[in-house]
Amino acid sequence: MTRLSLADLAALHADRRLTKKERNAELRQHGYNPDGDDGRVYRAAFHRAMITSHGPDKVLLWEWPSEDHAAWQKLTGDKMSLADYRNLLAAVQADQERVGLTVERVRISVSEMRERLARHGLPNEPGGRAAALGMP
Repeated sequence: MTRLSLADLAALHADRRLTKKERNAELRQHGYNPDGDDGRVYRAAFHRAMITSHGPDKVLLWEWPSEDHAAWQKLTGDKMSLADYRNLLAAVQADQERVGLTVERVRISVSEMRERLARHGLPNEPGGRAAALGMP
């Protein structure tokens, strides 16, 4: 078996939308230790790959149900009001579309976001949540 670089594996795994368990198994098959330094390097590369895997011309924005706003504030640590968030979302979408990008609003609950973060081993930070939007 050819030993792929950690960055190559990360990009491949992002494209294939593997679960954390599947990714770790493949890392081990290629001789890497997902629990050590290899894992730290891989996770950084994987998160970068997930953020960019939607394509250079597509932006995913998270829109959760109104009743989840307090849960969103707790998850993110952000105290923005629901109205302010929706206004921000509309402004970001308009700006992105103005420069020719396609914008897709992904409507999932906060509990679904938590599940995606856990299922794919993504951190609860903006980059991790952005990556989770494009994952099942």
